[in-house]
Amino acid sequence: MESPDWHVLYHDYSAVASQLHREGRYKEAILVSTQAYEVAPVGSSEQGVAARNNAAHFDRIGGQTDTAEHWANIAQEIHGNILESGNLDNNPDALRIAYRENAATLLYVGAIGLRRDIEAQLAGQASSDQKALYYLRRAWTDLQHAQALAPERKIDQYLINAARRLALGFAVEGEGRIENRLSGVLVGAYATALAFISESPRFVAEVNPSLTKAERYRARKRALIGGLASIVVNVLIAEPPKRRKIFALNLADRVL
Repeated sequence: MESPDWHVLYHDYSAVASQLHREGRYKEAILVSTQAYEVAPVGSSEQGVAARNNAAHFDRIGGQTDTAEHWANIAQEIHGNILESGNLDNNPDALRIAYRENAATLLYVGAIGLRRDIEAQLAGQASSDQKALYYLRRAWTDLQHAQALAPERKIDQYLINAARRLALGFAVEGEGRIENRLSGVLVGAYATALAFISESPRFVAEVNPSLTKAERYRARKRALIGGLASIVVNVLIAEPPKRRKIFALNLADRVL
């Protein structure tokens, strides 16, 4: 329920949940993120962020894909409504923020859909509705819009986070087409190059200010491994023998 000092409560809950997530304490993070969701005004961007954070927590817990998708869809509805309301056209900074948050939410929706498709293909089943790549492309487009409205000519951290997932989307849902795999390799190379400046305030906008020096190093390492892995996945996923595709899908699932 919304309270007069909800900003303070929301900030505190969000900070604690973020730290718990980084420590791998996802179930505890879910409890705290849910409190952040409940204190934020209904339909606000903050409530959408809390829902998205819950999607991220559940996505890290095995067997919780349906619940993660549920929270991601709630966040998508909230952020989509804010962006499409038309109330931000005369406020460039608010519009930039709305594009960023909508993109981050679409990124999670796409990533969860991609995980479903990977699991289906590993089980020898047909992919689901194959909308993951669609959502990842929309997220990329919204981030480009946000970048154009940014006051600083720095790379947005969300773009770095999105690149490897978009590259993996081209591989997993690209139906083995050479043009999709080539796009995936190019975006993967972009992700790899940007990994070296991930979470660096000197070169990147909207970094996480609460990260320690060690956590920033680990973030760059993860980004580098993810970028390189996305290139490998695009190269191997459509190549015979079948075990190469299985290796590629398992690798995609690990770095997603």
